[in-house]
Amino acid sequence: MPQNHTILLLIQVVVPLSLVLWFTVKKIESQLELILDIILTVSVIGFIIVAGRWDIFSIYFQYILILIYAIAFFHRIRIFNELDFFPDGTVLGWFITLFKIIIIGAFALLNYQLYEALQPDANGITINAPFDKGEFYVTDGGSNKLLNNNVKSKSQKNAINLVKLSLLGGHAKTLNPENLSDFEIYKDTVFSPVDGQIIKVVDNIPNRTSGNSLKSHPLGNYIVIQYTNCLLVLSNLQPHSSLVNKNMFITSGEPIAQVGASGDFHEPLLHIFAVKTTNIDSMKSQSGIPIFFNNTFPVKNTTLHF
Repeated sequence: MPQNHTILLLIQVVVPLSLVLWFTVKKIESQLELILDIILTVSVIGFIIVAGRWDIFSIYFQYILILIYAIAFFHRIRIFNELDFFPDGTVLGWFITLFKIIIIGAFALLNYQLYEALQPDANGITINAPFDKGEFYVTDGGSNKLLNNNVKSKSQKNAINLVKLSLLGGHAKTLNPENLSDFEIYKDTVFSPVDGQIIKVVDNIPNRTSGNSLKSHPLGNYIVIQYTNCLLVLSNLQPHSSLVNKNMFITSGEPIAQVGASGDFHEPLLHIFAVKTTNIDSMKSQSGIPIFFNNTFPVKNTTLHF
């Protein structure tokens, strides 16, 4: 298993399951202790669920985790009325209570930042689906770095990364994909999501091998479409798969290329972003604007049905 997958396994599976086990078996001394334990576990597990990347294993595991926690919650809440409100007066008991309050406060700040990331930070554009059918997953999307690694680039700060899901809810045919063809989205046909004019086409960047990326060509192969007063970019495309040329006018739903692995990404995916300019020379210096699918702001961990 790749190292980053091992880290995700620890953070998204081992940590929340260990927290649920701790919550289930620990001795509860007071109502205050139980209330703090509930707030603590909900804050931490909730953050992991919303900010996690679940397609690596299966998007359905997050729902299994919620169910397991719900069972633990109802098991523990039954004893609430049997407890005194305050814990014992020992120094250790109050120290543990204070420590829990500090952790809860820290995750309250993180969860507030998550809430902000779920809100678009500017007026954006609404586009149609770039695929004709299937279930797709947003691996990066949102208004800040907790949900979107693209925010480090000014022009791509509202970019969206899409992968395709299998019937089991994973982004690949195996847990340890070694070939580009192992990824569900690889070579899927990309359709124009708007009516517009082709401004630029790059089609000759080779794919990189699975697990590596190309720093010299961060977008890989890409197509730029002028849509109203904006430029829409679809990138990380398959080399030599473009079906359009510069200055062509296209309509929404027209096939334009295939998904590849030619950019600075660790897997095949479709990378989409938009900037509010019609001058391609100034595109990199402009701020990216939000993109909506049927009035839905696609943030990380969103599943889209096309």
